[in-house]
Amino acid sequence: MRIPMKQLSLPPLFTSATHVTYDPITPDRLLQLGATNVVRTGLPLVLIPPRGKAKTPEIRRKALWHSAPFKKWDELYSLDVRWQMPVVLWASTNIAERVGLWRTCNWLRHLGIDGDNVLILEFEPTPSLGPPQEPLPPFDCRWSVPDYDDEALLTRFAAAQPWPQLRFTKAARLWEQYVDANPSRLAKSCTQGIEGFAELPQVWTFMSAFFPRRNADGKLRLSRFDEMLLRLLSDQPSTPLQVYAHDSDLGVELRHWLSVTGDLFLDWRLTQWAQHRGAFVKRAPGPNPQLPLQKWTYLLTDAGRQLCNAGLGYLPNAPPLTIGGTDAYTLHSPWVLLDTGQLAEV
Repeated sequence: MRIPMKQLSLPPLFTSATHVTYDPITPDRLLQLGATNVVRTGLPLVLIPPRGKAKTPEIRRKALWHSAPFKKWDELYSLDVRWQMPVVLWASTNIAERVGLWRTCNWLRHLGIDGDNVLILEFEPTPSLGPPQEPLPPFDCRWSVPDYDDEALLTRFAAAQPWPQLRFTKAARLWEQYVDANPSRLAKSCTQGIEGFAELPQVWTFMSAFFPRRNADGKLRLSRFDEMLLRLLSDQPSTPLQVYAHDSDLGVELRHWLSVTGDLFLDWRLTQWAQHRGAFVKRAPGPNPQLPLQKWTYLLTDAGRQLCNAGLGYLPNAPPLTIGGTDAYTLHSPWVLLDTGQLAEV
């Protein structure tokens, strides 16, 4: 319930503070409450590398963050930001927001802003109104901050405290692990856990699904995500919308991962497969060129079916995918997920 502004008392410093948000709804909520300095941030956990000349994930990520479309909803690195104290981070338990939180702490340290000047507000998901329509993902993907009413947001701000300096530093270092070309350090942190970062196992559950796999017998296989995606195709043309809405356990599982990447990632990845060598997936015009998820249709070829059943054979048989600082399916970054859940180089 929205309480009229005249009945709400703004806590000291709320208007002048720098507010950093991680979802598309909270910025307007804070501005309506009286905030004057809101920094929008957004973080895609998985990137589609461009075709053509190879660039490192770090260079591609920086190019993305400085591109005109992305800057509209990610302002963290903008030179126009006025970092007025305190800096307030509004984050839920959504894994993309948690990784975004690491990134923000790292950037603030780079700017010389001490953790004592940073207030971190963490919001648990609010109780659902009824049972879920299908099983919940094995990681949190909900935007929880907008679910709280205005009074609750202001009350949490008034009671906010900085993190201990050690925890703030650990968050910044987790971002450095996330963008490292060697993903084993982050994998170790996620599987062993770090006090104060309950999101780590869930982050790794999500990320590990995008690495190619190697069986105990040494056979290379597609990543869990790509195998799901290709097995949901058939020898009959399907739009991404039809793949997304597939009524099966595999369809439910795919929707879990798309709840973090966004549904457009589905079409982007299918396009990659269609344009990749090997003719594993074929693409044709779809029924509605105005809608991204119906613009094209895709079908799995006999070669694609064999790839799913017989194994990958050779890492570059699948199109590359950027996960953190790693280019999966490439010879220059040949990381694979073992049956034990650990990463190894091949």
